[in-house]
Amino acid sequence: MLNYLCPPLYMDIYFCGLITSGREDVLIYKELIDHLEKYGSVLTKHVGDPAVSVAGEPLPAQFVHDRDLDWLFKSKVLVAEVTTKSDGIGYEIGRGIAHGIHSLIMYRPSVRPVLSKMLAGIPGSRHTYPETVIRVAPYSTLKGGKVVIDDFFSIL
Repeated sequence: MLNYLCPPLYMDIYFCGLITSGREDVLIYKELIDHLEKYGSVLTKHVGDPAVSVAGEPLPAQFVHDRDLDWLFKSKVLVAEVTTKSDGIGYEIGRGIAHGIHSLIMYRPSVRPVLSKMLAGIPGSRHTYPETVIRVAPYSTLKGGKVVIDDFFSIL
């Protein structure tokens, strides 16, 4: 019996955070990613790596797009930190939800007091899949962000 090797919810997780739009929150991303690893394998750990600059990875755009979508579609859960607006993260959220991936969208209202209506209106939308868990959640502190993550995983 191998149950003692990994928690019952161990799964692939896709974390979204800024790279080319700014790296101001990279240390927050790192802490959130480290916390997420108790639930599974974070396929996008590089998002929380301070060594990755706003230039991103030295790879062609189409390669990054296709690789990241492969990771996203392999994942059971998407966690997006959307305090700072990003076209790429919005795209990833939309693709993930359309693919039926459980999604947690987190933000700090002290920095971004109002989310776009497209994000704020996701939970309960008639366009989402009824079997897919989708939550939009504010948090104020890193500790609060970890509580939001724990609460989300507790309902999966």
